[in-house]
Amino acid sequence: MLKLSPGRAHRELCRAFPKLFSLTRVVPVEARARRKLGFAIARDARAIVVEHATPSEWFRALGELVRDQELTTLEVTPEFDFRGLMIDASRNGVPHVASLEQRIVELALLGINQLTLYTEDTYEVQGHPLVGYMRGPYSKAELRRVVRFAKAFGIEMFPCIQTLAHLEQVLQYRKAYTPLRDTASVLSVNAKGTRDFVAACLDSASAPYDSRAIHIGMDEPWDLGRGACFEINRPIDPRELYLKHLKVVARLCAERKLEPIVWGDFVLGQHTFNGDLPMTEAQCRQLPKNITLNYWSYFAEDEHAYRADMRRFRQHDFEPIVSPALWNWDRFWGLYDKARRTFEPMLRAAKACGVRRVLMTMWSDDGHEAPDRSNFPGLACYAEHCFRAQPQDADVARMVQTLTGDPLASFLLPSALDCPDELALRDNGNLAKTFTWDDPLLGLFSAHMANRPMTPHYQAMTLRLRAQAQRAAPRNRTLFQFAAQLAACLTFKADLRTRAQAAYLAGDRGKLLAAVRDTTKTISAMRRLWRAHRKVWLEENKPFGLEILDLRYGGQLSRLHVFRDRLRDHLAGRAHRIEEFDVKPQNFLGNYPFHGRKYRGTASPVFSIWV
Repeated sequence: MLKLSPGRAHRELCRAFPKLFSLTRVVPVEARARRKLGFAIARDARAIVVEHATPSEWFRALGELVRDQELTTLEVTPEFDFRGLMIDASRNGVPHVASLEQRIVELALLGINQLTLYTEDTYEVQGHPLVGYMRGPYSKAELRRVVRFAKAFGIEMFPCIQTLAHLEQVLQYRKAYTPLRDTASVLSVNAKGTRDFVAACLDSASAPYDSRAIHIGMDEPWDLGRGACFEINRPIDPRELYLKHLKVVARLCAERKLEPIVWGDFVLGQHTFNGDLPMTEAQCRQLPKNITLNYWSYFAEDEHAYRADMRRFRQHDFEPIVSPALWNWDRFWGLYDKARRTFEPMLRAAKACGVRRVLMTMWSDDGHEAPDRSNFPGLACYAEHCFRAQPQDADVARMVQTLTGDPLASFLLPSALDCPDELALRDNGNLAKTFTWDDPLLGLFSAHMANRPMTPHYQAMTLRLRAQAQRAAPRNRTLFQFAAQLAACLTFKADLRTRAQAAYLAGDRGKLLAAVRDTTKTISAMRRLWRAHRKVWLEENKPFGLEILDLRYGGQLSRLHVFRDRLRDHLAGRAHRIEEFDVKPQNFLGNYPFHGRKYRGTASPVFSIWV
């Protein structure tokens, strides 16, 4: 146990980790100033001395000490000066203040020194009450509290918003915002009111923060120029519209002495599937000089490709911030394996190129279904890269064990719910999500899995995950109970439709009766999963957005009741056919493991299904 000097941050450390830190006893740790970046640890018989250049490095040194309690000497120079994390607070889940503060304590011990919350509309905008309406937006008071808390731990917070695209949550209110719409998600760069709206967003978003940095988004404006800005018989280059708007926003930032950061995908033309083209040399020369371009890429596993992209930014005289991702979207559990396969080559490329700023992203697309805490191994590995040229797996594992109270393997085990074999792991399967939301009568997903029975796998996973949840550290018990309930539900649901359809086509009444009984068990198991998911959600997030999960579970429960009724009607002779079972299955997902299925397209073939 380490004895710390009094102070707010140290009191919080002692509260969060009472077995690791104290204000009154055991080994005292003394802080000394250091002129060069990094920290040095020296231990003698009396005390431990930590020389550090910044508060963040002091807390990282404490993390090193509690990870290795036999540590006597260590000197570390960070690989990156800007060591950031972006947390998605716009995909239904808005982390509440208490969970953010808990996370900040852990991030400090990892050595993270920059933190931002991705808020498309989930922040208070003066004069615009529909921004974030019923979505749990952060008040200025909430943000000020979190900013002060983070500052005590050497973490600078800055806002992260959108000023062009990804604004469908605002633009849906057509009575108020039709004049500002280009399309359903993109602002009109030609509308007179757009400048004033963006100015209000900048003022409100920046007000609670001490930092002058502000991430203004502007990624993926795929519909730019295709709506209100479209003009018949006039050639439109979306890149020119983008530049026109970016100049306006950059000027607004300069007037407010803000330092804007912009996602760099539209500059590089990263979305070739959508017809995006890289900006020409002439267009790149028009980019405002007061912006910082943020290079993001989440799929490639090729270090050389990352290096080439970083060089492209520098060719345009922009020193990028580099952003990999933790792979927790479109699934119920963060996928550590794929995250490592993508962020490690990207971080190696950044080191090789001499990039000094990195911002890990933690997106939650399609409902924020995965608990944020399921990504802790990825965060620990990322942090290790920030402080070591060549991180060691054993060091990552020890940090996870020290700060969470459970071994790394415990956090990795639930990934097998999505990826039951090496092929699924290689190709980033999300089987648990798709089996959960697959309609029991239509079987859009399970029809692809008819020759791959999954019940034995989920039965075995249920036993392992239940045992893990029982022995888990108190702070992780709810998290692992959710994973265990997911496995238990899929034990019944994954193959339910396949078994029932096979029995129907074979005219096997005994097996159809068994399917009826299994449906009743599935309904009970899904109710338990629903409650477990709600519980872990509320540990992390505000209640706003939870209605999306409630609707999804409610829809499944309703359809399972209908499924059971249809089987009973058929068995009783009231329905001679189950038409959904008579339809010949079509393989529209390609090859196993059919990665990336979202709720829409799994629960129904109707593209515009609303939840």
